Amino acid sequence: MIAAEDHVFVELNEGRFLVDTGSPLSFGDVSVATFAGQRHQLPSSLMGIDVASLRKLFQGPCSGLLGLDVLGTTNLLFDLRDGELHTGPNAWDSVPQSDRIACDVRAVAGLPVVRVSICNQPVAAAWDTGAKFGYVADASICEGATSMGEIDDYNPVLGRMHSDSWLVEVDLAMAIIGCSWMPDWYIGLEKNSRRMWLARKR
Repeated sequence: MIAAEDHVFVELNEGRFLVDTGSPLSFGDVSVATFAGQRHQLPSSLMGIDVASLRKLFQGPCSGLLGLDVLGTTNLLFDLRDGELHTGPNAWDSVPQSDRIACDVRAVAGLPVVRVSICNQPVAAAWDTGAKFGYVADASICEGATSMGEIDDYNPVLGRMHSDSWLVEVDLAMAIIGCSWMPDWYIGLEKNSRRMWLARKR
């Protein structure tokens, strides 16, 4: 697993792919992606979005996007500090059950939606590894938080976006995180987004 340009990628035999738990489907400029020992057929685009659209997000190589139709076929263990993405039925074996903190998660259209607290307000949030920033639908959620000025971002569906931004603490399963990058934690996601948990790295 590779962290580059504020995104998470995985190197497969067919090239480098964006890991996107916020997308229900995958696509690529190659016809097949071999992930967790399984070959998956890929369309060249998704709702008019293709790899050329993705390349507006970053400068490095990218052969496609892995969504939940591929990622959700197996258990996942994200180890951001060591740059590893473990897969398969034994993906979680290295993390003791007693260390795992369960998240309040449900699958919505196959995507993991977790219950979190932002600025002490409970909200439901999509866990989207393909996003550079976290977004809120209502700016009042961030009332009282430190302003970080304006940001520019690009979304393959929505196009270019310009927004105010704030620095907030997010309480996810009693783990206080200051941003979406969590190098001191393991993140486990069960096949089909049935369960999700965190564990602090020792």
